[in-house]
Amino acid sequence: MLRNEKGFTLVELMVVVAIIAILAAIGIPKMTSFIKTAATAEAVTQMGNIGKAIRGYIDSHPTATPSELKTALEGKVLATGTTDSTSLSTLIPTLTIASNAKFAYKVRSIVITSNRTATFCLQATEGSTFAGDATVASVYFSETVPTGANATIWEGQIFRAGYIDGVTALTSAGDCPTATGTQG
Repeated sequence: MLRNEKGFTLVELMVVVAIIAILAAIGIPKMTSFIKTAATAEAVTQMGNIGKAIRGYIDSHPTATPSELKTALEGKVLATGTTDSTSLSTLIPTLTIASNAKFAYKVRSIVITSNRTATFCLQATEGSTFAGDATVASVYFSETVPTGANATIWEGQIFRAGYIDGVTALTSAGDCPTATGTQG
């Protein structure tokens, strides 16, 4: 007498579990990367805009000395609701930030040479204000490739819109090296 049994055999179940495990091993790291990229997309875009605005500010003030430009730009913050003298958008009115921005930004350090090239560090912090230095991520921009003492501390961080790219995690309490250079 033949029985009409229904269901899966142990071998079939093991094959299905193995396939799911392989897909998970490939998919989970990719998904994590996609999540990081999405979470930092705003910061990368806004920091690129800030970098261009700083360059525009330097170019639009041809009679200002590098020292004056450094004083004007360094320490300025771009955050929602910030409109006082510490605000970067007060200094550069064309630079704006969305009212629902996930990050606040600060020009942490800047060096402008006598030939008006700029090396600067921008920092982003999660939240709508730049309160303190906790949970900070750094993005480094340089218009020239640093050499000498700067080459080591800026290693791998030149033109760093890609520094926060989803592969590299946000650097907790991110550092901005003290950029050195001839300030004229």
